[in-house]
Amino acid sequence: MSGVSDHLRSIAFDIFVKWAMSSQELNFKIKGCWFGCEEFDIFERSLSQLMTKDNGSATLFDLSHNPIIFLKTDDVVLMIEIFFLDALDKGCFKLSAKSHSIELSEIRDKLALFDKCW
Repeated sequence: MSGVSDHLRSIAFDIFVKWAMSSQELNFKIKGCWFGCEEFDIFERSLSQLMTKDNGSATLFDLSHNPIIFLKTDDVVLMIEIFFLDALDKGCFKLSAKSHSIELSEIRDKLALFDKCW
């Protein structure tokens, strides 16, 4: 059929991060991050696999294939990286933090609350 195009099934949501340290606290919000539905499912599966292994990684890419969330475990250490690149190419932000792999279950639980339409 003429004029018909395939559309990538996608979703958008805000990402909120609160990082509390002993003497500091960081809060930031990335508004309207767009992800392919299939990419979101792949990230969820990778996260589940990561929870059962001693080491590995999981990455959530946006529609432009930029990494937004990167999780890597090495025994009990969890490395979290969150990236944001401004759509107007005016700047970028990257947060890298070490945590404990037990926090993977909290991330998984938050994702499970997301109401999927696919």
